[in-house]
Amino acid sequence: MPVLSDTSLPAYCLHKASGRAYMTLSGQMIYLGEYGSSSSKREYERRLSEWLAAGRRMATDPQETTIAEIVAAFRKHARAYYRNADGEVSGTVGNFDQAFRPLLKLYGKTKAIDFGPMRLKVVRQQMVDAGRCRTNVNRHIVRVRHVFKWATQADRMTSLATIDLPQACPVPAASACPEAEAVHISHHRRNFQWPHEKGSATDITVYHLWQRGST
Repeated sequence: MPVLSDTSLPAYCLHKASGRAYMTLSGQMIYLGEYGSSSSKREYERRLSEWLAAGRRMATDPQETTIAEIVAAFRKHARAYYRNADGEVSGTVGNFDQAFRPLLKLYGKTKAIDFGPMRLKVVRQQMVDAGRCRTNVNRHIVRVRHVFKWATQADRMTSLATIDLPQACPVPAASACPEAEAVHISHHRRNFQWPHEKGSATDITVYHLWQRGST
């Protein structure tokens, strides 16, 4: 079977044995109806449009789409969309990849429609446990939510209106979240310098946090 180039389109063909029209999409033969009929040509145009909109691939049932499939599709989109002025791939792509690692590790094979706020919080906790600071974790969670929003708009999955991922809470401030406070203290412990006699109140506060975290 000939391989289509990036610019060529599947042909409208005649299946001689049955007299039906057909086209081949992603290696799959699709019958369109009676060859030469208006209905078969409309079906050809519809199928072709859907195939092109899906990135020259067969569209999958949104109810069955996995998170890994959504991430793979978004990565392809991101490498084309996020570009620097010189045409090089932007660092934004790498930031998304970092956000995807715990998501794929925990839920790559999960159906996207089954992913909700509680599972997003599990992904968030995985980031916290890995030692990431609160700001970094929150930014990665925003990136994860963005991918699901993109998938919904691109018709790669059923609407997430009932999942309501945008309302999933970010990592709380250190005073309200022991895990985040531990990350906060650990960060300062690695970079701590004894506060000078005329040190700022912030320096002294960090010192006391360090002392508390050491005991």
